[in-house]
Amino acid sequence: MEDKIEQTISSGLSPEEIGKVANDAYAFTRNHPPEDIPPFGIVNYEPIALMLALDNIPAVLGKRFDAHGIAKGSYKQQLESLVSLLTSGINPEKPFHSMPLTGAKDAAAAFGAAGPYDTGMFIVLSKPGKMLTESITAVLVNEPFYNAVPKLQSAFPQVEFINASDAPQALGKLT
Repeated sequence: MEDKIEQTISSGLSPEEIGKVANDAYAFTRNHPPEDIPPFGIVNYEPIALMLALDNIPAVLGKRFDAHGIAKGSYKQQLESLVSLLTSGINPEKPFHSMPLTGAKDAAAAFGAAGPYDTGMFIVLSKPGKMLTESITAVLVNEPFYNAVPKLQSAFPQVEFINASDAPQALGKLT
């Protein structure tokens, strides 16, 4: 058992790799052309691919996945949170909130939210029908980190990394 824990903690991305991946995501956001959205006029790019993806996932499918959105802090801090979660697991000593990926709008009062945070860069998902405390099987990735998916997949081969734009089809395959 001790060997397995040591092996899990030693996998992942180094601090230097995390910095590079986060800088690339920042560059994507900075270099994305502004959009002219009438009647508001020109607005800067906002990474909303996760929000749009959740709107396109049927509730019956989304209810099968326990989810936790990572949305606090800078891109680098969010990536560090993801890497920590994937290497060390969920800390039972700290509060950890999860809920169905979609379909909880009717139960928002019970959960305190209508869905997991979708304004950040990542949403971690359980195996269908399981809780995140049992297993993390996939991560939905917001658009600024799409180019990092191959590096993340290589660092964490036991987890499937899914571009938000591919979420409805990919989650259907996971079930």
